[in-house]
Amino acid sequence: MADAKLSPKDIAEVLLVGGSTRIPKVQQIVKDLFQKEPNKSLNPDEVVAIGAAVQGAILAGDSGVKDILLFGCHAIIAWY
Repeated sequence: MADAKLSPKDIAEVLLVGGSTRIPKVQQIVKDLFQKEPNKSLNPDEVVAIGAAVQGAILAGDSGVKDILLFGCHAIIAWY
């Protein structure tokens, strides 16, 4: 966020994906950092699986995903 010159209040929504986002402490840290409830409406495992399938199709040269740009996603956890 610092590189983008953003603060937590500039972030409209935080979407939790991946298995570790089920851990209550992770959810609480996100809530404390961003001062809002994280969005947990999607199945965290399915989101990761869909991303992996899209990435695999891109790497395989599948023409069905030629207009998709997949950015790397990173887990950001502030431990304090």
